[in-house]
Amino acid sequence: MILRDAEPQWLTGIFLTVAMPVTFQVLEYLLHWFRGTPHLRIATIVSLVVSAVSALFNWYAMRRGTLLVGGEGGSFGGDLSRLPRLLLGFLAVLPRKIARKLKSYSSKPENWNHVW
Repeated sequence: MILRDAEPQWLTGIFLTVAMPVTFQVLEYLLHWFRGTPHLRIATIVSLVVSAVSALFNWYAMRRGTLLVGGEGGSFGGDLSRLPRLLLGFLAVLPRKIARKLKSYSSKPENWNHVW
């Protein structure tokens, strides 16, 4: 099974943003704890957030046919040229979802607030 096509998408998203980063962060935390790294808690939290966002972006890009290898993948140069547009699209996902939700909510007559 290819992870980019896994269903349901929400469960795949949770797996990529929570389960995988937490697993690797625990291993990383143990290594740094053993070595006595200063400010370990803050460093671990920042690293976990960066890992989760990175995993989500990679999943987003792969679902759009970029950053793939083998027969499904394109050229590295082609992938690089698509990255700026993919990054903008990725950053716009949440604002678009919020705007759609607000638009659908405000277009229903029972949700209109009339002040007379």
